[in-house]
Amino acid sequence: MNEGKNKISDELDQIISLILGRRLKEAIDRVKSLAGESGREEYVSQVESLDATYGNLLKYAMEDVEDLSRDQIFSKLQLSLLELADQAGHQILKKSGTGYPFRMKRILDKEVKQPNEVAQEALTGIQFRADISEIMPGESGRVLGSAPEDLEVIRRIFDLVWLADQFSEADTHLFRSVLDSGNIPWHQKCVVVSALTLSLIRYFHPGKVELLIHYGSDVSEQIRCRSLTGLLLSLIIHDRRLILYPELNRKLAAYTEIPGNRESFRMIALQMLKSKETEKISRRLDEEILPEVEKIQPRLRDKLDPDTLFPVDPDADRNPDWEVVFEDSPELLDKLQDLSRMQLEGTDVFLSAFSRLKHFDFFDEMVNWFMPFYPDHPSVTRAMQHEQDEIDTALFTDGLARSFYMCNSDKYSFCLNIGYLPPRQKKIMLDMFNAEVEQLAELAREDEMLNQSAISRNIISQYVQDLYRFFKLFSYHQDFTDPFAKPFSFHRFNSFRIIIPDRDFYRNMAEFYFKREYWRDSQDVFHWLAGEGEADFELFEKMGYTFEKLDLYKDAVTWYLKAELFDANRFWILQKLGLCYRKIKDYRESIAWFVEADKLVPGNIRVMTHIGHCHFDLGEYDEALNWYFRAEVREPENRKIHRLIAWSLLLTGRFDEAKAYYKRLVDDTPDQFDLMNAGHVFWCLGDRKEAIRHYRGSIHHPGNDVERFMTGFRNDSGMLESHGIPLTELNFMADYLKYATG
Repeated sequence: MNEGKNKISDELDQIISLILGRRLKEAIDRVKSLAGESGREEYVSQVESLDATYGNLLKYAMEDVEDLSRDQIFSKLQLSLLELADQAGHQILKKSGTGYPFRMKRILDKEVKQPNEVAQEALTGIQFRADISEIMPGESGRVLGSAPEDLEVIRRIFDLVWLADQFSEADTHLFRSVLDSGNIPWHQKCVVVSALTLSLIRYFHPGKVELLIHYGSDVSEQIRCRSLTGLLLSLIIHDRRLILYPELNRKLAAYTEIPGNRESFRMIALQMLKSKETEKISRRLDEEILPEVEKIQPRLRDKLDPDTLFPVDPDADRNPDWEVVFEDSPELLDKLQDLSRMQLEGTDVFLSAFSRLKHFDFFDEMVNWFMPFYPDHPSVTRAMQHEQDEIDTALFTDGLARSFYMCNSDKYSFCLNIGYLPPRQKKIMLDMFNAEVEQLAELAREDEMLNQSAISRNIISQYVQDLYRFFKLFSYHQDFTDPFAKPFSFHRFNSFRIIIPDRDFYRNMAEFYFKREYWRDSQDVFHWLAGEGEADFELFEKMGYTFEKLDLYKDAVTWYLKAELFDANRFWILQKLGLCYRKIKDYRESIAWFVEADKLVPGNIRVMTHIGHCHFDLGEYDEALNWYFRAEVREPENRKIHRLIAWSLLLTGRFDEAKAYYKRLVDDTPDQFDLMNAGHVFWCLGDRKEAIRHYRGSIHHPGNDVERFMTGFRNDSGMLESHGIPLTELNFMADYLKYATG
């Protein structure tokens, strides 16, 4: 996003804040500045008129003149100022903005004919061809709307719609001409709906919102779902200003009362929340899964031999024997199965793979990022024309169109890339895909019979993923306002609370974030719910947990104390309070809560060691040892407890006992610290030779070196001095070890 656009956007945001804060004089002065910079005299004249109106309103108010319409006039002033600021700001950008939208707008402005007139003439051409097709079916061997000239018309209309600022009557007429036409295919209509969404995100106008509301009731589920998705995304972008459009809010509220609409909005919001997972999943694929796949690639190649997967004998069973393939990487199979589960739930798992396949010329045209996949698209037929001898291309493309687990944009990438695959890899991929097509189709049919909302859910899932790819991968994506870059804080959006007023959705949203470890988002929603009057044990418990995960331990204590009052899950809460008090270094309070936990469930290793830690942190080493010894009684072979005891014995000068514990550690599988601490014990006992042997063993331990050893050695020097080792001796020992191991 260029600097000029950022500057204007920031200025408009400040103007909105001033207007909503009822600081109109400051807002007027800023709008005056924008109007002057725009170079449009009518804008300057309009802001002067608004300034005069506001001056008179203030004058009458100060003179105590009764005016029943004052509030109405003030609200109208707010709205007029905001809309004028929009016009002036975008006019400045249209003149000098370097971003893709403004370059496109300047191109449109240079046309001799009015752009809408050209588009209407082109639509008439499509209507004529449709009439010919009905009268003389043999004259048309193609699907209506798939001819190059038809696609060019739709591209033209797409540009006109998404580049429109305030929707004029001509713009609205053009849009309705497309959407209400019986001769424009559904997939072309969907493209125009997407153009309206982009237009509304780019430039707010109530007429655009009303059109999306209207076509949110379209008989075509494809159009309906896209309209509602666009509406929701746009409302998120422009939420603050909607308070100035009460009539629009009333229409929105009335629309959500229509049966089924509120549930559709829930589906869209959930899919948008899932989009937050996309980047995380992509990183997981690139950093964890694909490197593991590379390691077992030779074995996979053998198992995926076409003759093995698809034997000549039609009665032979397919058995790739996955457990054997993954026997050296059992965690990889679990990760792949986890991804498969997320995919079936509608999570976007393909971005990592298909983001590399958006380099085709097809994606240079902005309109194609929003084109629903259909087999007769010219780009698809061209990509498939060289594959007809090897596969049933009609079966393949029809199956791809029906599949619900891949978004439209990725389906086009898949087809366009087929011709570039090596023959063997191509055959494996296409044979596997075709083998699954019928099974997937059957699953889809069963799902739709059991639950008709599955149709809507799949359309929404694919469309949100299409939008995500555009805003993240389009070559000029940085010139667009990315709704996916904003936090989806639905509970904070006034417009969304009109759409979904019930708190159950927001509780589910908090749980969604909590389950996926988005602690800040989860905490924000839980905190809002608490402010709205929800008060239950689990909410307080999870609030405490999210604050703990954010390292905000004092806040965590506050909420854990509220949860503790419910007397439920008490042992867990007591431990959490003890842990958080220890984190804020209130060791006495921490001990008190852990002791309560020990009374409730005596003998818990975790509790006893934490009490020992608190006493240790207070310098009460003998008391710490008492608790560590109690823990050792419960788990006598626990090496972690042995380390705690050995170190505490060393600190308290009980060297012979410490020696016995360190011997057990060193005789097993010691780490570098066991060896160094054992050296300390031997030195304190006067056995310098054994001390040096253990120190050298620590230095040569895997993962350690002289420098790391010396850091630890210097950290322990104060303790060694307290046990009678002179500073001079310490320095001699350090230098000797450097010589001996150099």
